[in-house]
Amino acid sequence: MRQRYPASVLDACDPTPCEDAGVSRSPLISADDLSELLEAGGGIRLLDVRYRLDKPDGRADYEAGHIPGAVYVDMDTELATHGAPSDGRHPLPSRETLENAARRWGLHDGDAVVVYDDYRSVAAARAWWLLRGAGVVDVRVLDGGLSAWRAAGLPLETGEVEPVRGSILLDNPGGGLSIDEAAAWPRRGVLIDARAPERYRGEIEPYDPVAGHIPGAMNLPADAVLAGDSFASPATIRAAFESVGVTAGTAVAAYCGSGITAAHTALAGAASGIEVAVYPGSWSQWSNMPHRPVATGAQPVEPATSITVDHRFDASQKDVWRAWTDPEIMRLWWGSDPDGVVTSAALDVRPGGRFDISFRDSSGDLHTSSGEYLRVDEPTELEFTWSWLSETNTPSRVHIVLAGDGTGTRMRFVHRELRGASDHDYADGWRRTFAKLDRVLGG
Repeated sequence: MRQRYPASVLDACDPTPCEDAGVSRSPLISADDLSELLEAGGGIRLLDVRYRLDKPDGRADYEAGHIPGAVYVDMDTELATHGAPSDGRHPLPSRETLENAARRWGLHDGDAVVVYDDYRSVAAARAWWLLRGAGVVDVRVLDGGLSAWRAAGLPLETGEVEPVRGSILLDNPGGGLSIDEAAAWPRRGVLIDARAPERYRGEIEPYDPVAGHIPGAMNLPADAVLAGDSFASPATIRAAFESVGVTAGTAVAAYCGSGITAAHTALAGAASGIEVAVYPGSWSQWSNMPHRPVATGAQPVEPATSITVDHRFDASQKDVWRAWTDPEIMRLWWGSDPDGVVTSAALDVRPGGRFDISFRDSSGDLHTSSGEYLRVDEPTELEFTWSWLSETNTPSRVHIVLAGDGTGTRMRFVHRELRGASDHDYADGWRRTFAKLDRVLGG
């Protein structure tokens, strides 16, 4: 991230000099401190982000009463974009969208920004996280939001503020984790699910198509880092993070329903000295991906391991597809033992259809695998569950994508949710199996 202007004193100080100067590095600001800055004419830009799941359009509430000078920010059109369900409910806005919005808010390079909302700083945290990621150095959140301002007896104004258009230049507001990075995170650190416990456990799911959580994730609801509408003390927040396994040096990431509350967890972390990465797609993206594993219950399930094999066949896409769906062809190549023999192959190739395949290796031992087709899109995509007869309680998933390249077929083969159920070397075994298939398709 490039820095186009000097950092403010809040960001330039080391902790000790800042404390000596009476200046906090916290990303939060109190109502009293904000009021003093505004009275002193510090040039603070105020952003009002009224948004709730049950009331996404907060403009009417904003116009009925907001902090003097605050500009209304629309969550759905300025702090997010829209796409396919597989993108999640609040995909990140493009740089152009966010920059155009920031200019509408009247922002210029070097401005100090304070963001607030009227519900526990959840929506304000999204603006804080995006703006920080896009290069705005001095951006803070009003701790306690509008309720703290009111409780301090400070004034409100009505109507709408329309500032002179700004000229700020923003970076790409990236920096969030991809879905694959989120899936792998529990193997390197702590992945936090910031939703309510009952959603984490998979008991209810009011918004997304599947209930549950990402395997390996730990549940730390937003309530755990709050004291009423304000954030808890840094020590209390650190203790909450420690309760889910975060210690010094732990890599931490967070997700939620659609990426908004995850930014709130990142804000809580920043207020207590803990860096938290954000998976913005969150559960709304994960649950719209049928091949992604889902865990339920109060205890975290160890994340599944997976292998990916990219393979190219000289054969046509049609012939490779038939090899996966025609039992007579499958008898000729299935199984990693080059001298093994398929003894039976029953395939019902349709979503919900079953398959059972038995294979006798060169030692005479019989191996039976079975599963259920989840997706069948001829001739490009095939997905099915997979388990050995001896391991029926630990099903994994196989996802195959085929693409013709003019002279042959490229196959991406992904085997997920292995969970260590077997000491079998899946990657090496599949490569040997595909070598057999190469020979069969080569005639």
